[in-house]
Amino acid sequence: MIGVTPQTINTWITRNTFDIELLFAKCENISAEWLLTGEGSMLKTDNPTEPSDAPPLNAENAALNTLKGIIKEQALEIARLELEVENLKNRINNG
Repeated sequence: MIGVTPQTINTWITRNTFDIELLFAKCENISAEWLLTGEGSMLKTDNPTEPSDAPPLNAENAALNTLKGIIKEQALEIARLELEVENLKNRINNG
């Protein structure tokens, strides 16, 4: 449905990450709040007279920006840890 291979999904699970922009693009009828937090109504409402559980668009953008920042921080930490592991392996092999 979202156009990625099972291997991609497995990589996301293994790395505890995901392509947030892809998911939002492919899940256009799904509430951003529900995707991010699991709270509120899963489906967006098309009827403007019905109250929506989804936050206003600016709140969705703020949540997205927060998540993107967290993901970037985690990616930097992973890279730092991978470098540290490589340095430790080199020390063990050379020492």
